[in-house]
Amino acid sequence: MARPSKQVRWDVLNGGWSADFSWMLGLTFGDGNIYKSKKNCRVSLSGNVNEADLLDKWKALICPSAPTCRKTENGIETYFGSKAVVEWFESKWGLCGDKMQCLKFPAGKIPKEYLNHFVRGLIDSDGSVFIENRAKSGRRGNDSLRITFSSSVIGFTEALNKALISEGLPIVSVGQSKKKDKYSERIYTQYRIGWSGSSALKVAKWLYKDSSPSNRGDKGYEVYQSYLKIRDEIDKPCACGRTPILKESGLCRTCLAEKNREEHPRLSCKYGCGRTSEFRDICNACYKRIGRANGTVIRKPQGTCSCGSLAYRRNMCDKCYKRWYVVQKVS
Repeated sequence: MARPSKQVRWDVLNGGWSADFSWMLGLTFGDGNIYKSKKNCRVSLSGNVNEADLLDKWKALICPSAPTCRKTENGIETYFGSKAVVEWFESKWGLCGDKMQCLKFPAGKIPKEYLNHFVRGLIDSDGSVFIENRAKSGRRGNDSLRITFSSSVIGFTEALNKALISEGLPIVSVGQSKKKDKYSERIYTQYRIGWSGSSALKVAKWLYKDSSPSNRGDKGYEVYQSYLKIRDEIDKPCACGRTPILKESGLCRTCLAEKNREEHPRLSCKYGCGRTSEFRDICNACYKRIGRANGTVIRKPQGTCSCGSLAYRRNMCDKCYKRWYVVQKVS
């Protein structure tokens, strides 16, 4: 049964621009529905089963006495009946029962300081905020923040993208894909815009600026806050001020090398050549002269070369022997 119009919060609808009003309007443009006939007029908001908080907050801002969320074929829905509110949405905002025909972005009508609240309502209803697991998808790098918005009306999506670009947000192009409705099996085109990584972080900071629990979706905001914690761990500088090469170690390349040298000091070569090794008690030069199969010495030093290195042939080291050999061959 339709609810009487006297229970509608006209103090919000006609009370001028505010964060709550802008967000409520964005939700209505996204998942709201206007129904008008000779016998009945109704305003409703639908969503997924896990979006009950959005419907409750929308109901509190526009009609607190509306029924609680009820289950439908597509998810959940809350509604109330009011011919005055239906005509208010139609005359002032151009909404109607068929959004494919009448949905237009209200460019120029929304003050600049309240645009982010309106767009936040759109993304809370027809968009998503989530953290992309790059390792799970087989790509390199840390987990990335993703923000997307989709609509079946290309003009509305393009106008929204243009308005966001005018606010100084990252430039993205409008993509499209074919979708099939799982209930009616109707195939339609879906237009979308999205941001990832640092671009998504910039958009999220703009979206949730000056927001409050009464005018934002809990799920999207919790995802944004959890990503900020992950981002702080990744961007936490090393003790010396440099950027760490691995978030697990928290050390830069220089400090990590110093730590490895302290934990694994270089060892002197056991053959007395004066060289050192990082991983074993034999240097690379002497290791080449060791039989890798049984550890026997292939060539033993014959003495000391005039340059100070160990001598193996004609009382000369390998370098001096090569120079002597070239001179002998030329002469």
